[in-house]
This record gives sequence, structure tokens and C-alpha cells, in this order.
Amino acid sequence: MARHMVLRAAKSPRLAARALARTVVEFSLAKVGVLLWGLSPRRRKELARRNREGTADGKQWFSDEERRLVAVLAALIVPSDAGSPGAKDTGVVEAIGGMIVGSQPLQGLYRRGLLAFEELARREYGVAFGDVPASLQATMLERVDRQWRDVSDRSSAGRTVQGVIRTLYYQGNGLFAAIELWPRLVADVMQVFYTSPLSWTWLGYDGPPMPLGYPGLVARLSAGPHHGPGGASVRERSSSEGSE
Repeated sequence: MARHMVLRAAKSPRLAARALARTVVEFSLAKVGVLLWGLSPRRRKELARRNREGTADGKQWFSDEERRLVAVLAALIVPSDAGSPGAKDTGVVEAIGGMIVGSQPLQGLYRRGLLAFEELARREYGVAFGDVPASLQATMLERVDRQWRDVSDRSSAGRTVQGVIRTLYYQGNGLFAAIELWPRLVADVMQVFYTSPLSWTWLGYDGPPMPLGYPGLVARLSAGPHHGPGGASVRERSSSEGSE
């Protein structure tokens, strides 16, 4: 037992060092990715245009074309059919726009990533992402998801090195911005969908029992113990019942 604890303690610094090194590498790669992505004059010009046209009224932030693209991507992530609602039925664009309006890191992540999705579609099909047939849109997203898993795989040192090499490659061709956005986009779309009353109705969920929280709880507690029937407080009655 003691020997096991000593060995574990000896390994912990190495594990901590590996985790720290991995964090530093990932942070550095992210910074490099932003720099490489911004080397293209065409991208910088398009980014500046979207920054000018995007709204920032305290509630929304996307430009009109970004709103359309987010709607298309969300509908692919949580599609709807005749028997069930999807993301497009839950106001997902407005909800996500409201999430990121106060966060500059998220704004940059979304703006670069959405532009990268458009670049991917134009590079492969010559049209905007939203104008690509739905089956091909789904194929592109499946590939982005697979690429994200490849660059995120840290199951071994070899996988980590391969992920770093792939990351640098995708950063060079501009695709990494889409890969980087992908997991955040999926998480945000799923959050909006499954917190929507529309999806609760479809799932047969009654919603949270106290949707407004407990606004009167503090006032009741500060006013003293709650007295039930007979004038005895809940605490007093519990104590007397326990003594019996």
C-alpha cells in the first residue's frame, strides 16, 4: 500500500508536466492558427466587412449572411421532420447570437469559423454553403467532425504528434477555423434545442418545477421559522416527533 502511494506520488509530477505541456502546445497552436488564418488579404477584407455589418445591439451579433449559415448548420445538427421538431423551430439563431454578443473570444471563434465553412463550400462546389445540396452539406459536416476528432485525439504520444501535424496543415489551408468552431457550435445548438419548451413538449417533459427559482425563500427564512398547523414551527415539530 505504502509503496503504491510512493509510486503514485512519483508519477504525479510527470503527469502534471505532461498536462501542462499539452495545454501550452494547444494554446500556442490556437494562437498560431489565428495568425495563419489572418495572413490571407482576402480573409482579412471579408472579416472586416462582416465586422462592420454584424449587429451589436446588446441582443444579437451575427450579420445577415451569418444568421442564414447558422440556421443551415443548426438544422443539419438537429434536423426536423413531420413528426419531430428541430433546431430551426426553436429560435436557435437568435439564442446563439444572444449567447456570444458579450464575449469577444466567442465572437472571433464564430466569425472565423463561419467564414471557413463558406470557404470550404466555395472551394469544393463553387457556391455558398447554404446553396449546396443538403446531402453534400451533411457530408461536409461529417468530414469536419472526423477531422476535429483526429486533431483532438490525445490517447497516445503518437496520436498527439499526428494531431499537431494535422492541426498545422488545416491551419495552413484555412479549414481549422471551421474545425475549431465545430464542437462549440454543436454544444450551443444542442443546448438551445433541449432547453426549449417546444422540445420539452415533444419529449413529454413538464419543464423545471420552479422555472423562476426560489425568489421568496430568503425572505421567508429571514422572517423566522415557518410555522405549520398548530403554531409549532417545522423544526420544533420535527424535534418533538423525534423525541417521541
